[in-house]
Amino acid sequence: MNVSTHNYRCSSSRRSSGFTLVELLVVISIIGVLIGMLMPAVNAARESANRASCSNNIRQLALACLNYDQSWKALPCACTQTGAWVERCNGNGVMPTPSNQRHNWVIMILPFIEQTSLFNSFVEKFEENNANHANSRAIGDTDFKDLRVIELPVMKCPTDANNKIPYTDSANNKWGRGNYGANMGLTLADYLGHDTWWTNPGARGVMGPRHTLSAGEITDGASNTILLAELRSGLTAKDPRGTWAMGGAGSSATCRNGYICGDDNGPNFLHAGSDDIFDCSDAWGLNSTERLRLKMPCGGSTNRQATTRSMHQGGVMTAFADNSVHFISDNIQTRSSFGENEANIRNNTEFSVWDCINLSSDGKSINNADF
Repeated sequence: MNVSTHNYRCSSSRRSSGFTLVELLVVISIIGVLIGMLMPAVNAARESANRASCSNNIRQLALACLNYDQSWKALPCACTQTGAWVERCNGNGVMPTPSNQRHNWVIMILPFIEQTSLFNSFVEKFEENNANHANSRAIGDTDFKDLRVIELPVMKCPTDANNKIPYTDSANNKWGRGNYGANMGLTLADYLGHDTWWTNPGARGVMGPRHTLSAGEITDGASNTILLAELRSGLTAKDPRGTWAMGGAGSSATCRNGYICGDDNGPNFLHAGSDDIFDCSDAWGLNSTERLRLKMPCGGSTNRQATTRSMHQGGVMTAFADNSVHFISDNIQTRSSFGENEANIRNNTEFSVWDCINLSSDGKSINNADF
């Protein structure tokens, strides 16, 4: 018998191993949800690292100031003046601008932050043809253009992205940015000499214009007094705030940021007229409304007033005169509101906590729990 052999092909329907469109969309949606859940944690971790770096920087700078004090028996001045150093006991004084300033506190401490070569370069140019300071060069002179643009990493808080944009002055010269300022106190940033502002315990900070204290002269105690506080770098290239080589309000110092006047009272204070800054105008590319929205208001062009500001959420980093670092809340107690008459309260002893930690000799007792 012939048996026919049949070849049977085993057929089966084979399903594609790829995703369907619906499955792909589901996977993408799940990934999106996971990213959304993780991003706050990633951002929080990044800010925590930035705050730690910022804290370390301001501590190093405070230590440099204290080492300067050990060497020279006085802390560095917030800023100094060109021309004849005449004591002004009355009058309106002279506001710090790039055209009348010499070295500021940052330049003075350069040898104490491993920048001796840069310090010597500044000194060499300041001292040329400088008998009795009568014809001394100003920091805004072109002689310093290659020095003041240098980046100093220790002067920068990584939370502030604007510190990557150099300040550009009216002559199109560039200046390096910084994020830390000397505590002048609740006085105007004027070259006034030993007048009633600097000698008044209700106004004097720690490092003034052309005048300063030694650490031992901080009678309220080093652990109760701010030495350095954060600053934000300018919103645009024309905004000089946060400019390390430039002395004066907002660039490398805080001043008149408490009960006196009251329109720049406390950390990150918001009012359209806050921060009286050199050359403040709509020409910066932002009008007053936009500057206020971005939490960097300024008014006028007198360069005599600026409070501490930062990009951290809810407060600012400060270094006290004992080299301790404190994060000060925006909600710290302040005494006056905008518009309170300075003449009526200047000699009042009922200072707020914020006033007390900015004043070096107000005589008030506070403790760390207050701030």
